[in-house]
Amino acid sequence: MTSALFAHGFAPQLFTSAKPMGVMAATFHRGVLDAVSRTIDAGSPLMTLLDQCHTLSSQALPSQPQAWQPDAGAALRKHQAGRPQEALMHLMCALHTLRIPGQWQTRLEAPVRLGVDGHLFDVAGHLRLTCTTEEVRVERLDDTVPPLVLEWTPLGLRIGTGHVPDARWVYVGPTHLRAPGFEHLYLQSWKEPDESTVVDIFVDWPVPPQQGEDAHIAARSAQQVGEALQLLQQADPRYIEWILPLLRGLACCPLTSEDMRQSGSFLPSAGVFSCGFPLSTEFLGEVFVHEMSHQHYLLMSAIQHLTDPARKESTHYSTLKGKKRTISKILLTYHATANMLLYWHDLLHKLGRGSAENLKEHDVMLRHTLSLADILRSSDALMPIGRALFVGQAELLNARGYDIPTDA
Repeated sequence: MTSALFAHGFAPQLFTSAKPMGVMAATFHRGVLDAVSRTIDAGSPLMTLLDQCHTLSSQALPSQPQAWQPDAGAALRKHQAGRPQEALMHLMCALHTLRIPGQWQTRLEAPVRLGVDGHLFDVAGHLRLTCTTEEVRVERLDDTVPPLVLEWTPLGLRIGTGHVPDARWVYVGPTHLRAPGFEHLYLQSWKEPDESTVVDIFVDWPVPPQQGEDAHIAARSAQQVGEALQLLQQADPRYIEWILPLLRGLACCPLTSEDMRQSGSFLPSAGVFSCGFPLSTEFLGEVFVHEMSHQHYLLMSAIQHLTDPARKESTHYSTLKGKKRTISKILLTYHATANMLLYWHDLLHKLGRGSAENLKEHDVMLRHTLSLADILRSSDALMPIGRALFVGQAELLNARGYDIPTDA
């Protein structure tokens, strides 16, 4: 793939078509399936499910950016953990989220949490899942619990009319946005784990049910999420054109510290990023630009190397993170800060939102972008697409009066 195909993901101002994202998203999905396939022996009882997944992926998986699904990311994580049955189930759910019909069943030795279009539910024992053009039906064949029935609507998947989930289902429905044009996006409540208890913090999709006040944070955040998207649309419609193809939803979580913004994008939850609430709508707009930059970068780097993988990476000090990072992380961070700087430039100069807090954040992003650019311009570890990303964003900023040097 050439750098021209990737340029749509570099920055909102360079976006002209979602087609390249669709090709990459479908390639990612099929790549995960191929990886899972290599771990399953020909005589395995999983072969029937694997064959069904292969058939649907080869015949029906569209080359659309909507193939960038958190359930495909979850499948990759389960594959890496040596759990191929769960990986296949997540891949099938990702296909059904795209309204691809099919019916399959499997037997589970332990409960598994699944998700279809943001609806999260636990299954165990003998499971049958059926997806048609009208509904998604999940059945527990070992007991008499009524099936979980979700209906397709023009806005996406919703609880079926007259099909309130039986209390014996562990089910968490998503909160959907009401803002026009964004009703298909979903929110789920989540809570970051204590960093002292895990090696890495990431959204463990499908997220577990939350308790108490934490369970309501998604519902409380929905209106502001819609307002932030509307603010981005006012700043430049290309933000929305760039965001929506890869955005499935948000994992909304309580802030762990009131004096910091808190968000993250992770491959195991492709298309869903985490965000801490509360925060101002303008800073939530910045989080959207920040995390969707990472979503584009995650997709691009899953398909093509942006930095040289054969090179033993040295580390460089990142002013944003306050620690040394590899050149691939420096490029990822620059990609986000440059786009955030463009965002604040638009808010200040197009919308006149020049509060002291906004001006300060603009200056902070400019300082970080200059520092990161200084590392990248002298690096010989960037692949052609990585170099094109670096230069393309610098040119956008320089056209707006900034001075981002690109020559070594």
